[in-house]
Amino acid sequence: MSLIDRVIDCDENYIKCETDSHKAEKNPLTENGKLASIILIEYASQAAGIHASLNQRELTQGKPAYIGSIKNVKLFTESLENINETLILEARCILSNAKGAIYDFSVYHRQPLAEGRVTLVLPK
Repeated sequence: MSLIDRVIDCDENYIKCETDSHKAEKNPLTENGKLASIILIEYASQAAGIHASLNQRELTQGKPAYIGSIKNVKLFTESLENINETLILEARCILSNAKGAIYDFSVYHRQPLAEGRVTLVLPK
């Protein structure tokens, strides 16, 4: 399940992506017709995962990474149902090695929607 539509900018430590998938009627994360803001963590994690696959070959090695932990998450909205603008996702790699990576992230449109830190880990 890919939620990211486009990569806008990317370097060895940073990625910026856009998506409109939150507006899709059949978004797989919709529950009872609503898209809770907590799913923004999944959006941000996918942006971080794209960054890892593009820049940190020793981390991904063609294997999927999983969310190992989330920290310092701030959600600035309860739901995404009334947000019709494109979402912008930014992730900055803080630390990376062959076992995983730590990213700070933010999700916004005209105003902040979510921010925090996610750790991606490889299965053993």
